[in-house]
Amino acid sequence: MTRKTTVATLITISMLTLAILLSGSCGGNGDNRATVQKSSARSVIILAIDGLRADALGCYGGAATTWLGSQATETRTRQLPRDTSIVHFAAHVVIAESSPLDSAIALSTPTGDEIENGLLQAWEVLESVRVDAELVTLSGCQTATGAPIAGEGLIGLTRAFQYAGARSVLASLWRVEDRTTAEFMRRFYSRLREGRSKDAALRCAQLDLIQGPITLSEGGGGVLSSIGTWVRGLFGADKGDPVDASHPFFWAAFKLEGDWK
Repeated sequence: MTRKTTVATLITISMLTLAILLSGSCGGNGDNRATVQKSSARSVIILAIDGLRADALGCYGGAATTWLGSQATETRTRQLPRDTSIVHFAAHVVIAESSPLDSAIALSTPTGDEIENGLLQAWEVLESVRVDAELVTLSGCQTATGAPIAGEGLIGLTRAFQYAGARSVLASLWRVEDRTTAEFMRRFYSRLREGRSKDAALRCAQLDLIQGPITLSEGGGGVLSSIGTWVRGLFGADKGDPVDASHPFFWAAFKLEGDWK
């Protein structure tokens, strides 16, 4: 995606898919359970700098290993266990539009004599990260963006993790709101736990927000004041408050790249 691609354009495209999303029920079937059941005995890893979205995988309970704050390091990313099924990055992202391989996930800033700088750049993922995972989720802002390279297509963090071995990558097309994103992720992963395929789980999470309202599990900030009038209902909203998140800004930001099963 380039600077010329605006949020307004993406939201317009998203509205065209609304009728398809609303058709049919949000039910699973036997065919879309295979991948999840195959990987259910494998581990789930969360690397979280942003504590708000650290709760996104709460439905996994003790099945998830969570590395928070100073524990979420580049080294840990390079040493992911071989039996990891899902890797969830709840962290901010630095986008380098002119040099997409320099785009980075902002992990823990190291102390002492460590040679890491805390920025896991796309080129580093290509060079030194190996992940045999069904899904890598990049829940920060604009993680699905990149730059078109002749003969290669769109290059950025999403492509880097696919090259590193991820069979699917869930990433965002624009800046996202923290609290509604946390609710979106809870619904997505809950559907995965029920046995739905990744695309069906994504659709169900989208429908939850469209058909809302949703109830915030977190209070506090996280609202981007420049988003527009459709987030007016979020200003002042606190934990337990119902929120209308039916605008495409909230439910259409995340797209799934790779294997949908």
